Amino acid sequence: MNRFIAECRKYNNYKKDVNKEVASDISSAITSYFKPIYRDASPQERAILKQKLLNAYAALGYARSKRSVLIDKWLED
Repeated sequence: MNRFIAECRKYNNYKKDVNKEVASDISSAITSYFKPIYRDASPQERAILKQKLLNAYAALGYARSKRSVLIDKWLED
């Protein structure tokens, strides 16, 4: 039984690492694709797009508040 539990823990740790890697790849793809669109959008379009982007980042496990600050910095780049 102890070996079974150890194997489950090892699998869960591997699964978490894979999910973090996948989430990071998807997040990078979202940023690369939407950053120029966001920068070229009107203020009203940016507000709508920002909420949708925050929903996407939150679904990947990122904190909305931290991502909101990063999205705001896109206009400074």
